Amino acid sequence: MPESTGVVLAELISVVHRCSRTATLRLPEALSPSAYRTLALARDRGPVRLGELAELVRVSQPGMTKIVAALSADGLLTRIADPEDLRARTVSITATGIEFLGDYARELGAALTEEFADLSPDELTALANATDILLSRLDR
Repeated sequence: MPESTGVVLAELISVVHRCSRTATLRLPEALSPSAYRTLALARDRGPVRLGELAELVRVSQPGMTKIVAALSADGLLTRIADPEDLRARTVSITATGIEFLGDYARELGAALTEEFADLSPDELTALANATDILLSRLDR
């Protein structure tokens, strides 16, 4: 009998976190998970207020201020005036940040290549299909 959707998703989330932690530990200069999520959210959501980013990444606002400052110093993010409220600032990813995020994602994947090098074509297709399913559900 197939497991319930909730059970399968819980196991999937656990495995994905384990893959992420393992890959990150293998990179010589890995981003913190909070910094990585901040860049990905800035890319996916467009200009976003600092407070909203803090809530989405699940860090304090002062913590997010530090993350954004560090990523901005590296040229990966920029802070601009919010067109709806000129007193407020929004955070946007830069072209350099988008390129960095893509390169970093490829590095994370490469860090796990050894464990997955012997995947059959069918297994690789199954993983690609699972990824497409997850993205389609999350992007609704």
